[in-house]
Amino acid sequence: MSQVLRKAGYDTIEVRSGQEAIALLTQVQVDLALLDVMMGDMSGIELAQYLKDKTDIPFLFISANAETDIVKQAIQHGAFGYLVKPFEIAQIVPTCDAAIGRADEIKQLRTNEISLTNALNASRETSMAIGLLMSKFNTDRTTALDVLRKYARSNRCKIDEVANNLLAAEELFNSIDNLFPKNNSKQTK
Repeated sequence: MSQVLRKAGYDTIEVRSGQEAIALLTQVQVDLALLDVMMGDMSGIELAQYLKDKTDIPFLFISANAETDIVKQAIQHGAFGYLVKPFEIAQIVPTCDAAIGRADEIKQLRTNEISLTNALNASRETSMAIGLLMSKFNTDRTTALDVLRKYARSNRCKIDEVANNLLAAEELFNSIDNLFPKNNSKQTK
């Protein structure tokens, strides 16, 4: 199998146990792990759990074990595929190509999700800062946004940075304000 993958342009590294695989992963970057259900010192399912929890390495199973329960466990642990031995050796290259391609798509989706979340948070903070300016200066939304933009441009920074700083300053002011003693009752003589 390694020879077929090498002929297809893959660099391969073979290990004999799950612990050896874990040790190797601390030293080498890999694009895909091929696991067997039976690996000696630990099961392939246990190694799959490690890969899922501790790395972003995609993996697929190649095993003689075709039990439905084992296949379901592999899928639940995030396997990108499950080939049952014996299989046509010609299947291995397209299976690996598909798994790596799918893993790349998932990584891109995660990156996009992070970018969208950051943009949404920045937008939310900007909206909150606009509301704060509207309240403090008794102005409308358009004017508050224009002032925020003008300040950001004149200080050569992003509007969401200005918004974040403005909100942090307001939180600091409120924290200090809360330290002052409050005199809610009238003193009588």
